[in-house]
Amino acid sequence: MPDELAAFLSASPVFAAVPRREIQALVAVAREQRYAAREYVFEEGDPAAWFCVVRTGRVRIFRHSRSGKDVVLELLGPGEPFGGVAVIERRPYPASAQATEPSVVVRIPQEPTIHQRFGIVLHQVLERYHGQKGEHRSAARTGRIAHGGSLDSLMELFHVSWRRAGFGDSDDELQFRERAVQALRSYWERDRESGSEAVWFERSFAFKIGPHLLRGRVDRVDRHPDGTFELIDYKTGRAKTEQELREDVQLSVYQMGARESWGIETSAQSYFYVLTGEKVPVAHSEEELERVRSTVTEIAAGILKQRFEPTPSPDVCRFCDYRIICPAAEK
Repeated sequence: MPDELAAFLSASPVFAAVPRREIQALVAVAREQRYAAREYVFEEGDPAAWFCVVRTGRVRIFRHSRSGKDVVLELLGPGEPFGGVAVIERRPYPASAQATEPSVVVRIPQEPTIHQRFGIVLHQVLERYHGQKGEHRSAARTGRIAHGGSLDSLMELFHVSWRRAGFGDSDDELQFRERAVQALRSYWERDRESGSEAVWFERSFAFKIGPHLLRGRVDRVDRHPDGTFELIDYKTGRAKTEQELREDVQLSVYQMGARESWGIETSAQSYFYVLTGEKVPVAHSEEELERVRSTVTEIAAGILKQRFEPTPSPDVCRFCDYRIICPAAEK
């Protein structure tokens, strides 16, 4: 929970002097990740994208010696941070981090942009809003009283999340806030008229394509009146057309994940652009899904061989988290 995570970070020596508002901003972008025993948090040479703190369990920091043996540098327990020097100095991790037992690690991304924080807030608000609606329906069936599903409750969720994300009163932040309020009001109107029911949020999946394990998480799964399911991914950027999404991979992987991991077939997959209210469906035949499987296999092989060819773009490069290590950025 956000308040519990804020208290945990505040109690850590590295964050002891950090103001509460900044702690709340960190909580808004932080992610808690579970690791099995012997699972890597990151490996030596990986780009330093996360500042990490052990929440539960233990994590060892080690390097591989020339003789092939592991040299353990630290064994960390709850509240102890790692990976911070590499993040600050903008260089790859100099050592590997591996859970020695089932563990939970808090990961804070490097330099979250206002766009990232804005997107995270809207995702959180919509997830909690639909969660409240579910509680409200359950209470109605059992004769209990519960609040949720109203426009007022949606706006209250937004205001709370906005504050916790550490947004201030700059011109940019106020413009983002105004856009969000308008978008959420329109979202509520459309949702009230919808005959579908949102049944899952942030639902995880995991399945294999050949030797490669794919993991992901779907923002929302709707069940339609006819009993079919639709996978929905929220977007806060510019809406793309169906034509632009013909070569889309993400929702096709979600479709395969729902089939392989949950055992359900979906009738539709869509991107929902929150700020404009546009929903763009992405439909793939079995032949197209095979193309996606081949694409994923090719990408995975490139990752294993550390083939990371840059694809520079003036519109993307200045926002990219990997620009500090990208050879294209040096030109």
